[in-house]
Amino acid sequence: MQEFINIFAEMGWASAVLLFLGLLLFIAECFTSGFGVAGITGIICLVLGVVARIIEGATLVQTLLLLILIVVVVCVLFMVFIRSAQKGLLSKTAIIENGTAISSGYGEVANKELLNKVGVTKSICRPTGKVEIDGKIYDAITNGGYIESGKSVQVTKVEIDYLYIKEIEESK
Repeated sequence: MQEFINIFAEMGWASAVLLFLGLLLFIAECFTSGFGVAGITGIICLVLGVVARIIEGATLVQTLLLLILIVVVVCVLFMVFIRSAQKGLLSKTAIIENGTAISSGYGEVANKELLNKVGVTKSICRPTGKVEIDGKIYDAITNGGYIESGKSVQVTKVEIDYLYIKEIEESK
């Protein structure tokens, strides 16, 4: 216990400032969007703070206790951040939203009524092309095959903006 107390009692201003600044930058990284400049700088300050403490004359036990303390504090801060992101203040900020910016209709099938309809290809489909159904032109995809222009096709699947088609074999 005395070793733990001596970590802080014998700490010089350089190591104290570096450790404090490192923790502040690490906290700032948790609450800002970006690519980690504050977090990386915070980690560098924490490492430099430990090195400064070693230079000031910390024993091996004091150094290990300081490292364990830093790891525990960083883990606790990370857990607080995760909890806040899920249920606390961060869940209500612009950084983490409950919804999306895409309208609710995006990704829904708009042409469900075209399923099983028959049409005519207006271009060569290899595998994508154009098909005319009920006087309107649609983007179409074959099921991997090649269909020439002017062939009768049937819609087998409707997905977002594409109709999946298969060629109708003409009976002779």
